[in-house]
Amino acid sequence: MAMEAHITHIELEQCNRGCSHCASAAHPGLGAPELDELGGWLEIVPAGKKVVITGGEPFFYRDPGGKGGLGEMLKIILKHRQIENLMVVSSGIRATSSRERAAEESIASLGKEEWGRLRMVVSASNFPRVNKNPEKSIKTAREMQKRLLRLCLQNGIEVEIISFLKKQILRDELVLPVIGKPVNFPEESLGINHRKKPAMLGREISSSGKEGGEYTDLGITYGCLARGENLDLGIAPDGAVIPGKCYSFVSSFVEIANIRKDSAGEIKEKARLFRKDLREKFRIVKSGGKEPSCLRCLELAPKIRQPGRCRKVVGKNNFEKMLRKRK
Repeated sequence: MAMEAHITHIELEQCNRGCSHCASAAHPGLGAPELDELGGWLEIVPAGKKVVITGGEPFFYRDPGGKGGLGEMLKIILKHRQIENLMVVSSGIRATSSRERAAEESIASLGKEEWGRLRMVVSASNFPRVNKNPEKSIKTAREMQKRLLRLCLQNGIEVEIISFLKKQILRDELVLPVIGKPVNFPEESLGINHRKKPAMLGREISSSGKEGGEYTDLGITYGCLARGENLDLGIAPDGAVIPGKCYSFVSSFVEIANIRKDSAGEIKEKARLFRKDLREKFRIVKSGGKEPSCLRCLELAPKIRQPGRCRKVVGKNNFEKMLRKRK
């Protein structure tokens, strides 16, 4: 059976959070995908049954052309009937942000059919950089998460909680105040499921003090483009076609093709060749290894997006080592 190329991820690069556990390098000043192009992306490259909006903070998203935010993005995507499940990964809704409140209202105005195809993933950890005061920061984080949880439960939207935190903390500080009764995970009747995040690059779980944390082999095991039956691809704000379904941030710097320049056939062929090359040179470096296994992508990428940012995030030594291998 021939490999099929699917858009599975829509990568955002804007975020106003600074969560300690997050591997993304998104921040408020970076770009965002344009709504006018989004429909075209999904038409040109066939979407899979599930599409994930991730990378930055979806509720903070604003169309560069001024045509709306997350709500409008969801409406465009859900017009494509082949998308049976649209997953939105969020850290919550910030009440002080008019942009996020507008997205909340827009989602609440969707119909039952759209709500039934939505799935909200609440990334419920502590955010030491939401506020300079750690205690106030955690309180703010919980309020943001509870607001998102209420939105989901009030409208019948499936919700999943992923966290490094213990179930007891989530139950007592997040779920119980929202639903008003005792709950154990998983609670299928409420559509709430607690799932611990797989080990990955994350500042919260890497307390070694090294810049950017440590890689593990699990990120590649679960999501590398070299594995799996299909070519799962993502779309970046600048039109770059990037490896999708990857749990490590480095794939967002890899440009396999570009939706603004390449036809659907060219994108599929370039993705196929990139995957073939990656599989031939693929190896997993176990946790604790000196070289992050995910740098295979950067070494083989036809083009590196934002090399300055890549160098800063991956680390100067790793980036220079990767460049030497490309030559």
